[in-house]
Amino acid sequence: MANWRTYWYRFRRWVQSRRESYYEFNCDSEFFVGMNICALVGKIQMDSDDRGPKRLWKLFRVAMVLIFGLIGWRFYLDVVEGELEFVKLINNVFICSTLLVTSVRSALIGWCYGDIGKIRAYCNGRQFLREDPEVFEIRRKAYFVVKNVTVVILSNLVVFLSAPSLMIDVPAFRLPFTIPNMEWATYVCQKVHILMIMTVGVNFMMNVLIIFMILFGLITEGKVADCAFSRVFHQALNRQTESGFWNELNDRFDECIEQHSLLLKKIALMRNLFESTFLVTYYSTTLHIAGGAFFLISSFKSFDMYMLQMINVIVMQIIECFILSRWTTLLNDVHESIGDTVYGLDWPQQLQHSERFSAQYEAVRAKIVLTIERCNQPLRDQSDYHGSNTGGNLERIENLVNQHCETD
Repeated sequence: MANWRTYWYRFRRWVQSRRESYYEFNCDSEFFVGMNICALVGKIQMDSDDRGPKRLWKLFRVAMVLIFGLIGWRFYLDVVEGELEFVKLINNVFICSTLLVTSVRSALIGWCYGDIGKIRAYCNGRQFLREDPEVFEIRRKAYFVVKNVTVVILSNLVVFLSAPSLMIDVPAFRLPFTIPNMEWATYVCQKVHILMIMTVGVNFMMNVLIIFMILFGLITEGKVADCAFSRVFHQALNRQTESGFWNELNDRFDECIEQHSLLLKKIALMRNLFESTFLVTYYSTTLHIAGGAFFLISSFKSFDMYMLQMINVIVMQIIECFILSRWTTLLNDVHESIGDTVYGLDWPQQLQHSERFSAQYEAVRAKIVLTIERCNQPLRDQSDYHGSNTGGNLERIENLVNQHCETD
């Protein structure tokens, strides 16, 4: 009895420690929660140098090619032999196209995985204003949003996709052959076949999660840059001397511009992945909504677990389209808000021209003009920050200059 109590006590302590760690955050916390295990199961990347596990993982990837071959064979038999009704045949097309699109998107992520690693290091680094309480709170909230979304999506994978797939009979997932006089072997092979297919479900969820994490991480660092720009004068005004004010102001602007420039470079790094992902997702989701709606309308009389799975997949694809569209818009909004923040600074009152510090005065004005003009440009048109052309729409900047002239 004592042993059981000891084990129970240890289990409770472990659960309590896991629960406490779930709500912990520090500047070294992993922003891309669960990415390593998803990349491992999803056959994207294995972060290990051990030869043994690496070989098994590569064998696992090769086995998935065979699994897709079996799915194609099954689909061919269903079409040629005509064993399925038209509605179920449409359903098979839906499943096969979903697997194909998921694999294509996983290949895109695998192709850009090195660049994704750079974004991951950038978001996890949190070097800029690392000890600042306000910035810490911005990053803490973003971290828990990502963590909660990850838990919800992975729970959805287990509850609605993985577990039911082992219990229901899906024609598209049947083996195209049977083992004569060995029903138990056929049964075991069938379950292994389904388990392998379920790893594609991990890819499906990983595709959603990684794009969400990248966009949300970039949005968070954009908010940090916006916060830094908003306080450049407050930090400079703490200096007692006029020379200290100008030196501090220029240094703070340089730091903010450098951070903004780094953010724009990271966004440009992900542009190809975002554009290709959006194209594939948009057209495939449109196709799947049409095919899924046809299947659901045709089979609505017999509502079962499989139909619930179908609805779940379609809803997840719609949510993913929303995430891509909405979070890309938010990223543009954060970028533009930096220009609005700089535009709203109290620089007409705080920047008083003097002959002694005319060089510093002109440098600060140039940085303000450059930042505002830069933020007026769409993200897709961004180039090198310090080589930016300020000859575009300068209406807002002219208003600032006129305002400053009135105060002088």
